[in-house]
Amino acid sequence: MEIASLQRGSEINVLSALKQSVSECMENWCSVFYDIHEDDLMATSDNGKILPFRMLSDGVRNMLAMVADIAYRAATLNPHLKADVIEQTTGIVLIDEIELHLHPKWQVRVVEDLRRTFPKIQFIVTTHSPFIIQSLHNGKLINLNSSPPSEYEGRSIEDIIEDIMGIELPQYSRRKLAMLNAAEEYYRVLQEAESLGQDKQEELDVLKQRLDELSMPFSDNPAYHAFLKMERLARGL
Repeated sequence: MEIASLQRGSEINVLSALKQSVSECMENWCSVFYDIHEDDLMATSDNGKILPFRMLSDGVRNMLAMVADIAYRAATLNPHLKADVIEQTTGIVLIDEIELHLHPKWQVRVVEDLRRTFPKIQFIVTTHSPFIIQSLHNGKLINLNSSPPSEYEGRSIEDIIEDIMGIELPQYSRRKLAMLNAAEEYYRVLQEAESLGQDKQEELDVLKQRLDELSMPFSDNPAYHAFLKMERLARGL
């Protein structure tokens, strides 16, 4: 199309629509063009840097390909709309896992970018991203596991992950959760051991062994390990 537009001396509607959609929808990327000399698709960033398609990140390449594909289909199916083809084309677009390869900063705006660029197209997308869930306005989200549908606009990422996705204490890593659970169990065993008399040595030995088992997996954390040990010594165990 770049060659054909040069030969004709005028821009081709499909090519114009494609370039327009990329410049409107792609954050930090203002244009895309085919370089005849380099024989490659090139993208121009807002700061003026020009990179070939193969050197772009997976997120940028995926987004560019998706936006360009929608624009191309809209323009080829509706040539009568000419320069208004991007704003006037109607239709339905299905996108599975829209967040793939996208940085969280991009995830929070991708849906709104697509809706703004193609205002008369209905997008039906699936996602497992709390950032995308958080970015949706009321009435735009359907949780397939929830009836009636809940609203999540304005909720924190932690609330969405915990309440919707069922991940306990998402602000903690799995290791920290394991340490918390071990500490709770450790204190329970300490209390149980304290309640036993010294005459029940066999039962005390079993509980002491259990304390060792609970603390050993985290022996590489000196502060945590020392704290549990001091608690144990303080109680004569």
